[in-house]
Amino acid sequence: MRLYLIRHGESEANLKRLHNTPETALTETGLKQARAIAERLKEFDIDFIYSSTQKRALQTAEVVAGILKLPIETWGDITEVKTPSVNWGKPSDDSEANEIEKQIAQNYSKGNWKHSDEETFLEVKARAESVLNHLLAKHKGQKVLCVSHTSFIKMVALTAITGEYMTPDLYLKFREHAWVHNSGVTVLEYRDGRGWILATWNDTSHL
Repeated sequence: MRLYLIRHGESEANLKRLHNTPETALTETGLKQARAIAERLKEFDIDFIYSSTQKRALQTAEVVAGILKLPIETWGDITEVKTPSVNWGKPSDDSEANEIEKQIAQNYSKGNWKHSDEETFLEVKARAESVLNHLLAKHKGQKVLCVSHTSFIKMVALTAITGEYMTPDLYLKFREHAWVHNSGVTVLEYRDGRGWILATWNDTSHL
């Protein structure tokens, strides 16, 4: 199968440099990015579209689905990695939010350490594994589009290509140094006898 992982278009929080909330909407630029990636995807004969339930992703998926003339299935398992809700809506340079993120990073290698109500490494990794298993079980041989979010896309991609070798430290480094732009396209392919292959990372040639 061929899996297209698309990050949502620019959100209001991206523009204003705020921590996203589940209800953060797209900007006008984000809607334009969604239309641009939809036009690009016309050439790939997508069979199925999944969307995160979070507003910015669903808005992106609705634009894409309208142009591709495909239905959308919302899927809570491909939402963004949950951060502490106390940080939602705060500026990205907020000192209290940054201190919380620092504490989480310092304890991340423990795998299941929590500051409050965020997802742990082990929880997110399990979610990514479940997503990959579902896709292989339900869509083998198809081209599937998932409209998701930057940190979860990184987790899915890294889980697919590293498998049992994935560690919290590896994920933190990858998350920090592998950028995913708004409406960027990452492509994974599954081949019998070889497993998952990272075919494309963060393609933004449509912008």
